[in-house]
Amino acid sequence: MKKWWLILVAGAVACSGIALVLGRPAQVPVVATYTLQPTSVEQTVSCSGVIESAKSTGVYAETVCVLGEVPVQAGQAVQAGERLATVDKEATQQAGLADNRVAALALAAMPEELVAPQDGILVAVNGQDGQVLGQDVPCAVVAPLSSIRARIAIREKDLPALRVGMPVRLSGDGFEKSTYTGTLTDISSSARVNGNETVVEGVVEFSEGQVDTSLRLGLTAKASVVISSVEDGLVIPYDAVRTDEKGREYVYVLENGIATRRMPKVETELAEGLLLADRALVGAVIVTQPDLVTADGVAVQAAPEVGR
Repeated sequence: MKKWWLILVAGAVACSGIALVLGRPAQVPVVATYTLQPTSVEQTVSCSGVIESAKSTGVYAETVCVLGEVPVQAGQAVQAGERLATVDKEATQQAGLADNRVAALALAAMPEELVAPQDGILVAVNGQDGQVLGQDVPCAVVAPLSSIRARIAIREKDLPALRVGMPVRLSGDGFEKSTYTGTLTDISSSARVNGNETVVEGVVEFSEGQVDTSLRLGLTAKASVVISSVEDGLVIPYDAVRTDEKGREYVYVLENGIATRRMPKVETELAEGLLLADRALVGAVIVTQPDLVTADGVAVQAAPEVGR
């Protein structure tokens, strides 16, 4: 009798365990989300380039002479009137470089210093201490700050989107500031081959007050040409987007704890996500971990949202 009683108790316990398992609610996945709100959106084209000067001025001696001290070097910023070199008139006479009346008069009338004609950057310095300088060779070449610009290489595939007058942001590892502003002022009428791609050269003029002495000639520049700008655009991050079996892009929108599949109308692709063509999803909570959603219409729980 005792044996049968033990069997009945064991059976009851087993049935209770099965009932508990079957009655336990399925675990609801916790997913990251992103609330769509209007934001300022820019569409840009990236180009590489180099800093150059549109014009420069050579500083010449009035006659052949021997230089004394040359305290400057190429790449240096100078101010108008700053000394670039001294003229050693005594050494010039001793070297017999002023051995005729015309040369002697020119040497006598020559200032003892060669100075910068304007504020700018020294593109080149040709003279050295004690060197003979011919009157047809510039002691130095000065590029005014106002002439500093960037020459960029526009890839063939990006060319149709670009127009003269578009705003540009420039940056470079060797620049003092993180970002400079400018304008695309010229697009070449011819192309050239650069490595494995065809490019067209463009010119970017810096905005007023943007040029500083860190923009040395020859430095590499990175340019972002702004081809469109929207003040209140809606952008869905790429990690929230999936593609169905028909190649259509969709997202999951969280509504009352349920993940519902939606196919947004897209205007264009940006670096950070898809720019929407309509405003139907303003304020919508987008699931940014769609792989955790097992099917359309299932329950999910939103994790605390982290700002992007």
